[in-house]
Amino acid sequence: MQSLIRFFSWNTDTQEEPDSSEETSKISDPKERRTLRVRILAFLVCVLAGFAVIRMTMRASADTESAVTQRALNGVRTLHSVNGDPVGPTAAYVIATQDITFRDGKFHGLTMLRADTDAGTSVLPFPDETVTRVVASADGRWLNVYWDGTFSIIDDRRIELRIGKAAYLATVDIRPSQHTVAFNHDPILTFHGEARYCAMLPPRHGTTGVR
Repeated sequence: MQSLIRFFSWNTDTQEEPDSSEETSKISDPKERRTLRVRILAFLVCVLAGFAVIRMTMRASADTESAVTQRALNGVRTLHSVNGDPVGPTAAYVIATQDITFRDGKFHGLTMLRADTDAGTSVLPFPDETVTRVVASADGRWLNVYWDGTFSIIDDRRIELRIGKAAYLATVDIRPSQHTVAFNHDPILTFHGEARYCAMLPPRHGTTGVR
């Protein structure tokens, strides 16, 4: 009996553990590590490419034109450029700024122009009943001209503008994702070329746009 116990004790003590050196060598092998890295990188690239495609698709969809509706036009817009040339106090234009508020078939404008140049009398079709108020700046360099008009939607790209005695059509390009509205010619100015407006928040010149 003791000899059997000694035999099994010896057999248990001397039983070899499974040789894991082969598995370890597989994991630690440089080629295997490189292959694993390549597979992981390929997976990550595929994931990132998928996100990029989804993002580009969403952006392209958002950049498409929006049909001309009252809701799409409503809001306060500030003149950004005329025929691609920027408009602003430091620009060459006689117009310093121009803000227009569109709301439910009516629009109200505020044009700030230079008072110390004769060109200020030619860029606006004034004076007539369109003008509701003219306010000079304290230093006499600028004039704030407030004016009114109405508009009606002809189709999903065109509106009819009525300002004073004048009535004419304008093509409108609305880009919601860029917060811009472009007209093939300005609703009020006598400048030729596309007039591009940006959403303006908050309104400037101490006006809420709608009076």
